[in-house]
Amino acid sequence: MSAVSSKHKQTLRLLGRLRLSLEQQALWQSVPPSSAELASEQPFCCDTLMFEQWLQFVFIPKMEALCQHQLPLPGHMSLLPMAEQAWPEHVRGSELMQTLHAFDQLYRQEP
Repeated sequence: MSAVSSKHKQTLRLLGRLRLSLEQQALWQSVPPSSAELASEQPFCCDTLMFEQWLQFVFIPKMEALCQHQLPLPGHMSLLPMAEQAWPEHVRGSELMQTLHAFDQLYRQEP
């Protein structure tokens, strides 16, 4: 297996920050959603999950798997706009939002 890329390492660090930030905002859940809820084909599973559930049960596991297996990472992501729509004002200046912004910056499309 090849050495872990810098982007994979940065992603793993951000995933740890994201998990901690969700816990600090009391958005981390101990009970996973049903298989049917996770099977949504809508972006962010917006028809079946709250955004924090999607982060915890879809985004984090998928990104961890990509990093652990040194698979190609997404070329672009835009998490912050969804968070701004999904969460109330008091979350907006939080570490959680800063972490999502850091993901968006790491995965911004290069010109």
